[in-house]
Formats: sequence, C-alpha cells, structure tokens
Amino acid sequence: MPALGSRLELLEQALALPGGELVARLAAADVHLVGGVVRDLLTGRRPRELDLVVERPLSELLQRLPGAKVIHGDFETATVLTPEGARVDLARSRRERYPRGGALPQVEPAGLEEDLWRRDFTVNALALTTGGPQRGMLHGLPSSLADLELRRLEVTHSRSFQDDPTRLLRLARYQARLGFQPGPTTLALARAAVALNRLATVSCTRIANELRRNLTDGNPLAQLEALKRLGIPRALRLAQPSGRTVAAGLAVLGERGDQTVLLALALVAGSPKAQGGLSFLHRAGLSRGEIAALRASLDRLEEARHLLSGRTELAPLHRRLRQMPAEGVAWAAAAAGGPALLHGAHYLRRRRARVAVGGRDLIAAGLPPGPAIGRALAALEELVVAGAVGEGAAEQLRKALELAKD
Repeated sequence: MPALGSRLELLEQALALPGGELVARLAAADVHLVGGVVRDLLTGRRPRELDLVVERPLSELLQRLPGAKVIHGDFETATVLTPEGARVDLARSRRERYPRGGALPQVEPAGLEEDLWRRDFTVNALALTTGGPQRGMLHGLPSSLADLELRRLEVTHSRSFQDDPTRLLRLARYQARLGFQPGPTTLALARAAVALNRLATVSCTRIANELRRNLTDGNPLAQLEALKRLGIPRALRLAQPSGRTVAAGLAVLGERGDQTVLLALALVAGSPKAQGGLSFLHRAGLSRGEIAALRASLDRLEEARHLLSGRTELAPLHRRLRQMPAEGVAWAAAAAGGPALLHGAHYLRRRRARVAVGGRDLIAAGLPPGPAIGRALAALEELVVAGAVGEGAAEQLRKALELAKD
C-alpha cells in the first residue's frame, strides 16, 4: 500500500473531534482512521463521523473501551457510543467476494491495502494511521489524492456497481453533499448499471435504506437532482419530479412540515404505481405516521390542487383540507403552480392559528354535551383560520356558543 506522506496534523484534528478520545485510547500501528473522516479532513470539511479500520480481531480492542457497544457479528464491525453521545464505528479490515451481483458479500480478514480496494470510491479509499512508527501516515490508492484534488468520484474497480448496485445511490449522495462529479469512466459504468437494471438484483430493503439516506442527507433538492441525472427514480419505478416543482413545494412547506415526507410524496405522486411506491418507502424506514401522511395526501391531491388554484376562501378551504397533511397541501400547491403557491403558503400559515377553547369550556359555559359541541368547534376553527375570529379565549368562547345555538 503506497504511503502518501505524513499528515500528523490531520490526526491531531481528528482527535479533537467528539469521540476523538476513544480513537486516542485505541491508537496503534494497525488501527487507522478511514474513509469519509480522512477525505473531509483533507478538504477542510468537518467530518460527520469517526470510522476506524483495525487489522486484527475487534475483540482485542473492544474490551479496552468504555461506553456502550453494539456488535455486528456478520462483518466483524462494532459501534461504540461514549457517555457524551459521540459515536465511533469500527470494522475489521477485510476483503470481499460477491457470489453474485447485488448479493451481500462474503468477507474474510485482510490487510489495509485490500480493505481500501474494496471501498466504493477512490476519494473514500484513504486511511490515516493512529499510532506506532507510522503515526499520522496517510495511505490510499494511487489515484485517491488526485481524484480528491479534482473533486472527482471514481470507483475503485470496474465491477463496483455490478457487485453492489446500492453504490449508485451513494454516487448521487456524494455528488449532492460534496459537490464532486463522477469521472467519465465511472459515469459510463453507472449509466450502464442503471440501463441494465442492476438495482433489481438488490433487495428492496437495502435500496430503500440507501434512498432514505439520500432524502435526509441535507440539501434535498440537490439530492433529488443527482438521483434524476443517473435515472435512478425511473429505474425504481418512482416519479422524477422537476427540480422547480420540488423547490416550490419546499418553499410552501417552510418550517410547517417534514421535508422528508414531502420529498417522498414527490417521488410517488406522479408514479403510475403510487401504492407500490408507498410500500417501497415504508421499507425505507418511514414511520407508520409518515406513511399515513403520504396516503392521506395522495387521496386528496387532485382536490387540493383544484381548491388552491381556484383561490377558495380560507374557511371552506380548511373545511375540505383540515385533515390533509401540510406536506400534501404544499405539494398540491407546487404542482398547481401560479397563484396556488401563495394561496397554499398563506393557508398553511393560517392553519396554525390557535383555537383556545374546547368541549369542556363549552360544557362549563352551560352547553349540554352532544354533537352540537363538535359542530361548533369545527366551525369555530374554520373562522379562526380565516381570521374572522381572533385567537383570544373569551372571543372564541362567545362565538362557539353562538355557533352551537344555530
């Protein structure tokens, strides 16, 4: 494995990060910081996590570590959580063999060089030795530093996407997160893998887990655009929404909902197999509540588009859409475009208006229990959203009593 020179200053920066004290405790000639942490330190970015590769059995190290430990036996990996909440991931250095494309690899122990060659992209095939005579020494593939300098994503070998097609989603994720671009060879290999439907060789659960990481990685618009450029949504039988529409939906939603739910809705709303898309996203780890929000949105999208496009007044609009999630309203407004964008944003702002009275208040004021209470409160909510009744409790109570008598 070629040594790429001493980077002792990078090691010191890593040790100052949350979890760095654990790395210092483990420091040895056969323990190396690896992957994204080294890449990010070299490019001046703050690393998201600390990953270590160890050239011996992990059991020899784990017994020396404080904090909670989660052991993943199949691939001899482990996660250590410090009392302060920092996380350090460890893995035994290994080689991988794929019995078939898309299958989980068969692994066996190997040295650092083979471990770096098995990785996804050359800019992630970098390691920094933590101790011993080579403390602070940088290791990598022959082109790792050149590709990093050129902000270029290159696979480490030509079978990469065939062996593990989930790397296609990682390629999109790194494009969006780092601003790097695939090199010509890697781009050709990626497009060929998509065209040959290599993603179909991987379990839906693994693909869905990777997709969720894309949708929650930050800069959601860039993530969707990177996925679309590779043709991944189409290959997964999802919609390929326009970037302008997604940006508009995110703007309408603002801080009033969950961006991940809106992005998921964008991927299934225009798909001819929307219900199958929902099942796929459920496997991606969306909660039952998030899936319920998607279903409720899909059922009302056309109605919401019509109402928002027609600039329906707020009271009747709320009467029809009060049960529709904010993400569905935002996407309907974005899909409709034009005046519906402002109308949708205004409605979502007003929908947060506070109703200060409830059924107990009306009963305490002398109203007998019964369905009139529910009808009065629903009508009151519409008037509060419309701004026809203020948010003060006394004013709302008077109005609710009037409504209950009508």
